[in-house]
Amino acid sequence: MMSWMKCCVFPLVLLCMWQLQEGAQACTCPYDHPQTQFCQSDVAIKAKVVSEAAGEFEYDVTYDIKLTKILKGPIRYYDTICTASSSAACGVTLDKGVEYFITGQRKSDGSLCVSSCNYVVPWKSSHDTPITRCAVWDRQPN
Repeated sequence: MMSWMKCCVFPLVLLCMWQLQEGAQACTCPYDHPQTQFCQSDVAIKAKVVSEAAGEFEYDVTYDIKLTKILKGPIRYYDTICTASSSAACGVTLDKGVEYFITGQRKSDGSLCVSSCNYVVPWKSSHDTPITRCAVWDRQPN
């Protein structure tokens, strides 16, 4: 009887541990060069965070922003950005009063959403990089 229990318990414990590991996965993004992230995004903007508010759902956050420049995407005024409320769900944390270089995706309603898989950095650390020079160059009229 004892050998039968050893034979069954060990695989059962392994199966449970495997399931726990599967359920504990968090946000993972492949590393992409910032220029690749820029090219794959729907929108790239320069914006200053004005305030933070709870989103439409309990698992998201909305940041009110002051748009300063559109580097890529349709010419429209974005006044908010949505993201997940947790870094485990690929959410980003933005600081009030800080100006950011932000790439993101447009939702079907036209709103802008970002995740930790997008390129989101304070503007001061990004304004001299090739990605922004390229983006500004692309927006110049011929």
